[in-house]
Amino acid sequence: MLALGFRLRHRLAGEPAAVRVTVLLVYLLVQELFNRHTARISLVLLMLFPMVRFHGMNFMTHTFNLTCTVAALLLVAWARRTGRSIWAILAGGMVGVSSIVRPVDGLIGGILVGLWVIGVGGRRLRCSAPLRPPELALFLLGSAVLPYNQALTGKPLSFPLTIYMDEHFGPGKNNLGFRSQSGIRLGPGPVSRPQSP
Repeated sequence: MLALGFRLRHRLAGEPAAVRVTVLLVYLLVQELFNRHTARISLVLLMLFPMVRFHGMNFMTHTFNLTCTVAALLLVAWARRTGRSIWAILAGGMVGVSSIVRPVDGLIGGILVGLWVIGVGGRRLRCSAPLRPPELALFLLGSAVLPYNQALTGKPLSFPLTIYMDEHFGPGKNNLGFRSQSGIRLGPGPVSRPQSP
C-alpha cells in the first residue's frame, strides 16, 4: 500500500485510504449481519475510535490488514446470503492478501473466517459449483503467503520482513516474545540502528 501511494505520488493513497475503505466495509458488514441503524452506530463509533485515526496516519501495515480481514468477513456474509461461490473465493483471496501483509495477523484472521465458513456461530457455508467445499478454496487462497515467500526469499517459511530485520538490525529482532534479543531497543542506552549497506 505504501509503495502504491508513492508510485501515485500521493502518500494518502496508502494507509489513509485503507482506513476509509475499512470504515465503509464495516458499515456494509454490520448492515448485512444486523440492520442499517446498528450499522450507522457502528460507523460513528469506529470513526471516533482514536486507534483507527492513529493507524491511518502511521503508515504501517495494520490498517490494510484490517481492511483485508473485514473484506473477507463481508464476502463470506454475501456468500451465505446468496449461495454464490465467487464471494467465498474472493474471501479466500482477501485472507491470502492479509497473510502476505501481516503473516501472524493474517493467520488469526484466516482461522476466524474459516471457522465462520465451516459453521461456528451459524450454519455451514454451502455454495454452488464449481466451489465444493468453499473452505477448500479459502484454505488454498489463504496460503498465498507460501509461494510469495518462496518467490522473494527462496524458502516458503522464510518471511521477507524477518530476513530484512535479521540483516539490518541483527538476528532475532523480528521474533515474538520478551527475550533480550527480540525487538529493536528504543529506550535508554544504545539504540539498535540499521547496518550500513
